[in-house]
Amino acid sequence: MKELEKLQKQYLYLLSKGKNQEMIPIIEKSLQICDKYNLDKKKIEILNDYSGALRNTGRKKEAILAIKQSIKILDNINICKGSEAYINIIINLANTYREYKKYKEAYMYFCMAKFYVLNENNYSTASLYNNLSLLFLDTGRFFDAINLENKAIKILKSIGNKVQLAESYASLSNMYYEIGYEIDSYKAMEKSKNIALKHLDKDSRLYEKIIDKYNDFFNIKGEKKKGIEESEEFFYSEVLPLFKKKYTDILPYSAFGLVGMGSECLGYDDYLSRDHDFDKRVNLFLPKDVYDKCINNIHFSQENLSGLIQVQTIESFYKYYTLYENGPVTNREFLNVPQDLLKTATNGKVYVDNFRKFTEIRKRLLKYYPNDVRLKKMAFCLNKMAQSGQYNYLRSVKRKDYIASLWAKNEFIRYLVEFLHLINKKYMPYYKWYKRSLLELDLYDITTFEKLEKLALANDEDKSKDNYMIIESICKKVVTYLNYTKLTDSSIDFLIYQALEIIKNIQDESLRKEDTWVI
Repeated sequence: MKELEKLQKQYLYLLSKGKNQEMIPIIEKSLQICDKYNLDKKKIEILNDYSGALRNTGRKKEAILAIKQSIKILDNINICKGSEAYINIIINLANTYREYKKYKEAYMYFCMAKFYVLNENNYSTASLYNNLSLLFLDTGRFFDAINLENKAIKILKSIGNKVQLAESYASLSNMYYEIGYEIDSYKAMEKSKNIALKHLDKDSRLYEKIIDKYNDFFNIKGEKKKGIEESEEFFYSEVLPLFKKKYTDILPYSAFGLVGMGSECLGYDDYLSRDHDFDKRVNLFLPKDVYDKCINNIHFSQENLSGLIQVQTIESFYKYYTLYENGPVTNREFLNVPQDLLKTATNGKVYVDNFRKFTEIRKRLLKYYPNDVRLKKMAFCLNKMAQSGQYNYLRSVKRKDYIASLWAKNEFIRYLVEFLHLINKKYMPYYKWYKRSLLELDLYDITTFEKLEKLALANDEDKSKDNYMIIESICKKVVTYLNYTKLTDSSIDFLIYQALEIIKNIQDESLRKEDTWVI
């Protein structure tokens, strides 16, 4: 089919330029031709490209449906499950779940792909290792990620795939950097850059991405703009003029901003942030009834914009991140929502909100927890700090159970960090941003970053006494703070007693009578 070949060339050219939005209508036309002439095998190939374009434009649910449709076709035409085509599609599905933060589902499909692998030395296997390493990176399994990335590099070297090899070295550089192996990170980044200069098309998006990473790594260009700054410039220079010209009917109901998932929404983005799931983008939030009426008439993919416009309803955004379409209101509702999700729901910046509903909910959530909820959570944190740091840490060391002692120490730090956020009335982010968030808080002389890092890094076998002294000194400072702020009167420094004192301040009788060890 000449028409189909022509369309594929068009969208693959757009893919090489990173123009995913413009690809989508061309791919959809290609899929219609496949349906018309029953071209199942070709449809599988195009659905795989379609899912990638949908994923890259933020339409992840639709991407998952597209991949599952291709798997269904593969099963119907009895293609070998060990074939590269089948494995690549399973990997694509797993990766989409990963980007959607559905880590359990992602791991399940990666394992399925690994089960079907028949040849350990081909592109599909390298792709599997590459993408699974990103899942491990996302979930804090850094050494597993590095091990898999090195396996992928070994395969790519043997089959001579220079494009993927350049990208793999860039990913490996990020992984080494995450664990503080700066020399290894430098070497991997140098290899990525050298391959890019020698083998990649200078106009390709991947070439630009790798060279930008290299320049960022060595501060060649100086300070790069933060993602939220790029987003705001994109909004005022391209998105708002577009809406004033073509979408005047929905402009009065629209809220625009950059809010939700991603380090750029927190202002924490850096050189490492740009290795995956990082695009210039603006969120558009609409009331559900308006969204349902107009969504089929919105065609941003045809506008040749320099970034993405991600559209969703106000209600779906708040339900996804806070469990409630209008955000939590009651004490019990606030207690039901994980704190990092409340942080995600209220981060970033709203540029314009003409309808005001999105901002009204946001402002209410930014006022922080109801005080009774805050006190309840503080008591819970004090209990956990006492249990892990003051009680179980030394007992684990005495038993020479260093796995348990490490866990106890980490639990102590985790709940101390939460306690510090609670007294500052700031929602605590996802764990990998604890340190960055603490830099923005008043620590009230309870601890210092140096103390926390020393506690985190010290060997429990040799430094257990020093570690315990740090824990006890922090607990004493906590008591001093609680006494000074008149939240407690007791000077007993075992924090379980302080938790019992704090609970007395709760006004809600049913909440006050609840078990302080349960949230």
